[in-house]
Amino acid sequence: MSIILITSSHLRHKCFTKLMCDAMPVSLVIVENKPQNNDVMKEKEKEYFLPLEGWKPDCSVWNLEKGEINERYVARELSSLEPDFIFTFGCSLLKKRIFSIPRNGCINIHTGLVQEFRGVDSSFWALNKELPEAVGATIHYINRGIDSGNIIFQTRPELDIKDTLEDIFLKTCLDSFEVLAKESVRILSGDIGGLPLTTKGRLYQTKDMNKFVYEETKNKLTKVLESYILDKGKRDKEIPLISCWT
Repeated sequence: MSIILITSSHLRHKCFTKLMCDAMPVSLVIVENKPQNNDVMKEKEKEYFLPLEGWKPDCSVWNLEKGEINERYVARELSSLEPDFIFTFGCSLLKKRIFSIPRNGCINIHTGLVQEFRGVDSSFWALNKELPEAVGATIHYINRGIDSGNIIFQTRPELDIKDTLEDIFLKTCLDSFEVLAKESVRILSGDIGGLPLTTKGRLYQTKDMNKFVYEETKNKLTKVLESYILDKGKRDKEIPLISCWT
């Protein structure tokens, strides 16, 4: 079986790569080099993933610049490898020439519940809208849309009253990596078509984030978490997790 990972260059992406390589027979890792412009996130990532800073996968690695993954020469090279699966996390949006290559599909981790929030910064926007129950991750097939392919399963991290915005995002990442690694045998051995997304969540883009909305969300975070934790069971049921196995 041939499995390829497509990811990025920050510490959280190394964690994804490490856990996938430990769980699956990965033959190639493609790393998109992206600058880390968020100093707060960079320091928080060290709290979670610093031991992985010098880690390297025991397989072939291609280093590409942001967006280069969709070049025709990359598609030709990947097609020649005849992969069974491609798993992605944190890379550029893939064009059809890339996501249509693997025999059994291209599977992505989106750090949001797609029935509520799609695009970038989904955990942030869930908290901005005072919906901590909408914080989570979706493991889904990639199609022509943005975070709109068939859903395999979703995860929801445990939140704490002391969490920062960065903690919540990284908890969401780590939780999804661990569950995907755990369920990898099930995914690789079965004919899993996933469940179609019947309600598309709001799509957010990078341009939607600004300093004002970030500070506003940061300042109300403790109260938002307090309210959620007091009534967690009921509120989680209002946005049930989707899984093709239940």
